[in-house]
Amino acid sequence: METDSKRHWRYASAKPLTYWLSGAFLIWLVVPAHVIDIFIAPHWFAPHWSCDSLGIPLMQAYHVALPFAAIALITSGLLTFVSTKNRLGGKDIFDFRLRKSARDWFMTLVAAILIAPFAYDVGSFFFDVLFVKTWTADCAGRAEEITVSLRRPVLQVLPVVEALLILWLLHLRAFAVSPWRS
Repeated sequence: METDSKRHWRYASAKPLTYWLSGAFLIWLVVPAHVIDIFIAPHWFAPHWSCDSLGIPLMQAYHVALPFAAIALITSGLLTFVSTKNRLGGKDIFDFRLRKSARDWFMTLVAAILIAPFAYDVGSFFFDVLFVKTWTADCAGRAEEITVSLRRPVLQVLPVVEALLILWLLHLRAFAVSPWRS
């Protein structure tokens, strides 16, 4: 029996309400995290000096935040309900050994499909941090073309949120393949 409190975060606990609310918060946090990233490094998101890099995303975030919160609550609720219905939890999130159950295989496949875009974005972030990227910017045809070469800044919020979403999805997958509640 594992009683080490340092490893407690690795196990799916039997608290669906916590998964639902934390998932909804993490999904909603994608919008403000993206806006914060633009504030941190406007030169990365709008490399041309005459492009408006702050006004458009701020207005989009302002108009999208509340509807996106409702979508986040519904999406998180559906994923949590499907994953935790009649399950005990208590399974390690990094235990990928599957039984011969079709549900286990299906839930693992769905989790992999949901995790793949977030993993790609996090990997793309690290690639852009490590290697210089060169592109031509012209403000979508509104300005004179310039060629820019730069690295993505290391301090960004969205990759952290996406990594936490991956961890949340791993928890839901572990909960979904845990033993049935009797």
